[in-house]
Amino acid sequence: MLNFAVLFLSLALVSISIASIYLTSHGLKLMDREHPSGHYVWYRGPWWDIDTKPQNMLRFDNTNEAVILTTGAISCIAGVVGVVAFFVTLKVSISAPTYSDHRNLRHASINYIDVLTHTLQSFKSTVISTSRLFLLLPATLTFLMSLVGLIYTTVIFKSDHRGQCYWEKGYNPNNVFTCTRELAACNIVSYFVNGTYNLALRQVCGETQTGRHLVAPLFVASTLLFGVSIAKVVLGRKEEVVGETADERVERLQRESE
Repeated sequence: MLNFAVLFLSLALVSISIASIYLTSHGLKLMDREHPSGHYVWYRGPWWDIDTKPQNMLRFDNTNEAVILTTGAISCIAGVVGVVAFFVTLKVSISAPTYSDHRNLRHASINYIDVLTHTLQSFKSTVISTSRLFLLLPATLTFLMSLVGLIYTTVIFKSDHRGQCYWEKGYNPNNVFTCTRELAACNIVSYFVNGTYNLALRQVCGETQTGRHLVAPLFVASTLLFGVSIAKVVLGRKEEVVGETADERVERLQRESE
């Protein structure tokens, strides 16, 4: 059951991260093409001098997009590792010796069968244990990165890039907007006289917003994968202490009853 949970969560991470990376990177390139950083004229002056249109400087801070893209990349890698770990575990489990396999060895001695079984089961346990640890590292990394990414991108958006991209500052002469591309496309560009708020910039706003919103489901999926990975390691340790899994114990009892 846990193995199939790993597969489902890993596929979810891969699909969501690819969507987030594509939307963010495409929105970034589209914004740089349609409305690059530079000097722009605000649509009017403050209430005491409406006719004087102040000059504004727009520049982009790439940190927000870098956090989203990094979160997506790490999540995608963790998802791929999870899929590989699932199929490795599945293949080893299927290829493990069973009681019916032993009954086919009619001319083999009981001691030979026991030695062969012990060797193959030890190999199986080693491979499965390694796959659990192999999955735990990227699961932990993507959990931490998605947590940081979710907090950082939310704070940047809610605070208008720490107040540096608040639209009312455009009334101030020689104001400098330091924005993410999402905030610039959604909140700032429409007030520029020499800006072109066209369909492409609406697309930038939608794509960058969606890319940021997808960090939340990445965090949920990575948290669940992290929890499942820990559970697999803990249960694997218990199996190693007992010395055999439930299936192995059934097969041993069947063999002893013959």
